[in-house]
Amino acid sequence: PRALGAVRAGPDPRIFVTNEKPNDVTVLDATTRAVVATIPVGKRPRGVTASPDGKLVYVSNSNSDSLSVIDAKTLTVLRTVPAGIDPEGLTLNRAGTTLYVVNENELSVTILDAATLEIKKKIAVGKEPETAVASPDGRWIAVSNETSDDIHLIEVASDTVVKQIAVPKNPRGMRFSADSRRLFVAS
Repeated sequence: PRALGAVRAGPDPRIFVTNEKPNDVTVLDATTRAVVATIPVGKRPRGVTASPDGKLVYVSNSNSDSLSVIDAKTLTVLRTVPAGIDPEGLTLNRAGTTLYVVNENELSVTILDAATLEIKKKIAVGKEPETAVASPDGRWIAVSNETSDDIHLIEVASDTVVKQIAVPKNPRGMRFSADSRRLFVAS
């Protein structure tokens, strides 16, 4: 397993886990921890996130250069679309209207319209971008870059990088404080 994303589909909470080697997503019942389904997706699935309403689950497929969209209720893949080269981490903006997909080998973030899944823009970031997180206030998307040892801060209103912040070696996991004033980075 690589990444976790929790989703509420109907009355039952479910957990979606990406599995890189078998190229699928395991769905667990969050209460019983029983496997509910295994869903084939693209090659080497990495990142996973859910729509704000919990109806859709987005999975980045690193070696397929694609994004799969899963219906969280029926547990079927609705669509698979291009998502830039080597997509890894991904996050939605607070409104759930825009998807930010980190492209590790392309040194960029691909921005997609969440409704149409059309690519709107690409933004250059640091070396080996790995993860992306949205701030609770909806103003920022933070992207961690593993080998340039920094964070790029994207302003959601303009979809542009407004700040580059040096951090200790090999940043990966990140979390904003509830008030969005601090970003905690695991290196």
